[in-house]
Amino acid sequence: MHGRSGLDLLLILFQYARVTLPERIAYFRKKKGWSQRRLAEEMEVDHSAVGHWEMTGKERPTVPRNMDKLCALLAGSVVQFWSAKAPRNRKAAA
Repeated sequence: MHGRSGLDLLLILFQYARVTLPERIAYFRKKKGWSQRRLAEEMEVDHSAVGHWEMTGKERPTVPRNMDKLCALLAGSVVQFWSAKAPRNRKAAA
């Protein structure tokens, strides 16, 4: 795995867990009681970005520090974000 970023390795691990990134973002956001707009404000991104992260899965926080910030805001840390059990339910995540 030489040459891969930490984010790439986390995404591989996450895919192995069978819960998609959009599902996980939506799960933790809703668990905190936050709207997509509130998360966008906390992340300092346009509110449409959060919708794209949750709905399409084709877009994600692109800068590693943004992913670190997202994990910290939603779950406390990168480790907790990726290791916590989140339900695999596409309709509930949307």
